[in-house]
Amino acid sequence: MKTRFMLLAPALLACLLSLAQKPVLDSAVWEKWPDLNYVNINDNGSFISYTVSEPMLQKTTWVLQSTEANWKRVFETEKPIGSGFAGNNKLVFFNSSRESIGVMDLDSKNITYIPGAVSFADITLTKNGTLLLLNKQQHLLQVKDLVSGKEFSKGHVETYQLSEDGKNILVKYDSLMSEVALFPLALIRLADAHTWPISSGDYSSAILGRFIWNATEQKLAFIARATNGMYTVVYADLLSNKLTYLKAGASVIPDGYVVDELRQWNASGSGLLVTLQKKEGKSSEKKGVAVDIWSFADAKLQSRLQSEPTAKERYAAIWWMDSNKVMQLENANTRLWEVKGDYALMIYSERGVDVSEIYWNPYRLKDIYVINLNTGNQTVIQRKTESRFKLSAGGKYVISYDAAVGHFFCYTTHTGGRVNVTTAIKTNWNQYGDEEPGSKMRTLDAVAWLDNDSGVLLYDQCDIWQVDPAGKKAPVNVTNYYGKKHNMCFRFMTKQEDGVVLRADTSLILCAFNRNNKENGFFRKKLSELGDPALLTMQPKMFCVIDNPTFIVTYPMRAARADAFVVTRQSATEYPNLYFTRDFITFRQLTTLEPEKAFNWMTAELLTVKGVDGANGQAVMYKPENFDSSKKYPVIFFYYEKKSNELHLYHRVDKCTGDINIPIFVSNGYVVVTPDIHYKIGEVSKSAVDWVTSCAKMVSGYSWIDKTRMGITGHSFGGYETNCLVTHSNMFRAACAAAGMCDLMMEYGGLWFNGSSKQEYYDLRRGGLGKPFWEDKQAFIQNSPIYEVKNVATPMLLVHNKNDKAVPFAQSVSFFTALRRLGKPVWMLQYDGEGHSILGKPAMDFTIRLFQFFDHYLKEKPAPLWMTMK
Repeated sequence: MKTRFMLLAPALLACLLSLAQKPVLDSAVWEKWPDLNYVNINDNGSFISYTVSEPMLQKTTWVLQSTEANWKRVFETEKPIGSGFAGNNKLVFFNSSRESIGVMDLDSKNITYIPGAVSFADITLTKNGTLLLLNKQQHLLQVKDLVSGKEFSKGHVETYQLSEDGKNILVKYDSLMSEVALFPLALIRLADAHTWPISSGDYSSAILGRFIWNATEQKLAFIARATNGMYTVVYADLLSNKLTYLKAGASVIPDGYVVDELRQWNASGSGLLVTLQKKEGKSSEKKGVAVDIWSFADAKLQSRLQSEPTAKERYAAIWWMDSNKVMQLENANTRLWEVKGDYALMIYSERGVDVSEIYWNPYRLKDIYVINLNTGNQTVIQRKTESRFKLSAGGKYVISYDAAVGHFFCYTTHTGGRVNVTTAIKTNWNQYGDEEPGSKMRTLDAVAWLDNDSGVLLYDQCDIWQVDPAGKKAPVNVTNYYGKKHNMCFRFMTKQEDGVVLRADTSLILCAFNRNNKENGFFRKKLSELGDPALLTMQPKMFCVIDNPTFIVTYPMRAARADAFVVTRQSATEYPNLYFTRDFITFRQLTTLEPEKAFNWMTAELLTVKGVDGANGQAVMYKPENFDSSKKYPVIFFYYEKKSNELHLYHRVDKCTGDINIPIFVSNGYVVVTPDIHYKIGEVSKSAVDWVTSCAKMVSGYSWIDKTRMGITGHSFGGYETNCLVTHSNMFRAACAAAGMCDLMMEYGGLWFNGSSKQEYYDLRRGGLGKPFWEDKQAFIQNSPIYEVKNVATPMLLVHNKNDKAVPFAQSVSFFTALRRLGKPVWMLQYDGEGHSILGKPAMDFTIRLFQFFDHYLKEKPAPLWMTMK
């Protein structure tokens, strides 16, 4: 009996293992992968809210959760719930399943519902916890402080607007109130209901434009428009209770113009920037033949001009209220670029050119000057230049990168004096890994300014620099060359908008990315201290890689009034879940989504590839979770420039849209490899062939890879690279090229969807040729797969749609017709209504056919009917 059991045990074990095998990712789940969205954190970081959509379970939940305790409340809903926090970290509001607005006290966890409010369109809730509800039928505005319980109401209210700081509202009374009052408008302070009546003239039916405050919130301006087109700009000084009006037709407004919009105050509050628009005249009826005349003397192509919206004469101006003067800042040749502090950066060009032609167009040169918005005085910064310029946060300086010498320069706005602020620094300011011909013309902008414009922070390829805009103090490498020494990249962990101001002693949390092993994490560095940044954490995960990623960046979310953060952490085998941290050393997991664990998932491995020139490159190899080294696997090479930084990226399951979806192919028994391609200018095709075939030769050496069943695929530029590969290599058994080019000569003379010329793409950008065809015709021929189409021995699936606005459908048609005439096995898919990518039901169809194509050639499965029909 014992012997019999021992003989049966292996069979029983095999049976149990078979039952335990995870299912593959088939079409039933391609459209049903869960999503985690609408993440929000309250001001002190004690609570978060988020929405989880789980199509496989046919449910959507909205979750309110403590970040440092185990409390959580889940609300099931049929549609996403809007939510937000307010009221001194005690309240959350949301759209409940009972079709009303609910308010929860986060201390007691009690929920109350607001009568008369069924959607967020019915209410306004300030960050301080003040709720505004307007009954439009009764014209009754109810205001309630949800924290203190204090409330008041105002009758005869037609509309209202909330100030940006949430402390005041501008109210417009209805016609009934206007008949008995000289003040149809009022400003109301929400804290105590104090009211300032405002008269805007006879505008009982006026429409109120957005109202704007100055920096001290003591001055207010808005436009009141009457139904007959008349308007009044109302300026209210709340300290003196003085009202000033700028009415339509005022003599200070340039003749023939009206004030159309209010933009912003200058820093001192002495002036208000407005937009002037030319009055519309009577349009004359066009007669004669409709003809477009293209001329060599045009500053822009006619196709570009026709794609632009009909230009209205709208120009920036400034109104100084105390002197009641208006100064027009813009005209047909002069544009306001930006405003910082009390200065406006202006650009003058004789004739406007298309941005895609600024590297050669004779009209590209421009004059740069600044205007003092208190006095109107102008200072010339530089004439006849093609460089980009940016104002400092306080407006004291203008910074620019001069590509010709490879340095940053700062100009003082009051004198125009110029100084090279990086002359003592020997580094590369261009984007890391940018191998395009125009890389030297591009650099990263200044990322932050110190208070009082005392310093500016700059990125190089690895580290962060602090330089003195006055050019007097020596520059400091903030990260102490740590990035360069370890081939790491340091960047701010939050998105830095223009005008970010830091204190000189700020302690920065920096995002770090190791380019060698792709680890990602955080360091701390105090600006006022020398030395290396302090390591907080580095992990074989992905938090926020921001060094020119090919994927969407998820920035850490910071609480408004606390050092508390919610971060997203992911890897190739770990769903991007939410974690809470206060120090970036310890992380508390908040969400536990792991849909991949229910299926045969994949692993990711970083490979080192030796190029034909001896240089080292990288690639990522994805293998099935149930990988068995005793088997032979088919392999698909998938590429688009460089993808090795995606080693720890979680690839969401979905249909193929042009690119292949890596998880679904790996789950179904394929190995997928994504090699980096390093480009040489003028040799784009050869670069792609060299690096992909070098990677293929290395991978084919593995005992568990079937080198007779290797496939390739790419979309867009990757589709072009596929066309290059099949015309220069016979290594591959099958190839799919989606929306790829084949004839660069024809492409070079083409237009983008917005009417711009494509020449820049090949002269300076990814096209990578560096010269026009009349200077190097041979380079265009050598990099155009169509001229070597007779060499193709690989069965091909082409995918291209008639509505493609990026790469013309004719490119794949040319390749297909040539292959067809030569008797090469080729098929082409075209989906009506789809563009450069394929979405929705067509994407499902494409994914199924793509599997059928590769399964036939790489797994020896029977060909589907659509591949055998004659």
